[in-house]
Amino acid sequence: MKRALSVVAISLVLTASRRSGAVESSNDVETDHVDAADDGGPRSVGFLLHPIGMASGWLGAEVDAACGEHVALSLEGDGRLAWIHGVRAALGAVLFPQRFSFHGIYIHPTFEWNRVGADGVAATVIGGAITVGYAWTWPFGPTLRLGGGVRYTKGTAGSGLSLIAWQGLGPQVDADLGWVF
Repeated sequence: MKRALSVVAISLVLTASRRSGAVESSNDVETDHVDAADDGGPRSVGFLLHPIGMASGWLGAEVDAACGEHVALSLEGDGRLAWIHGVRAALGAVLFPQRFSFHGIYIHPTFEWNRVGADGVAATVIGGAITVGYAWTWPFGPTLRLGGGVRYTKGTAGSGLSLIAWQGLGPQVDADLGWVF
């Protein structure tokens, strides 16, 4: 008899209970999430390609790793194997002040190193750039980042005894496609 009453009581509790839902406060703030889970969850790593660089013969990619909710460290490597050979490496931090990493307005300062050469002439360039733009990341992973800014470079080029040095400001374009996990 006790078992029968227990089974009836449990079944009444399970069938009579209502589905739980989010509670809203008087400030219209939902309490059903703490992080960016509604926008596809917090992202941790992004792999990006640079179509503009690829169109001019540079092949490479950028890897971004989230360090907290609003910052991602970026590491980029590119190479060129056409009649002009070259390598490029860039290190930076992508700051997302508005929403969360990999989505929203971003500020991307970078430090870069380039080495190119052809027919006995070689050039080395060191510089930095800062871009500001917007990153769209869909809940299932694809991402698009568009921005623009300014770059400062200082370089030398030459062959044998002749050497040319230059420095200056120039435009910087950030147009990337990729996938964020």
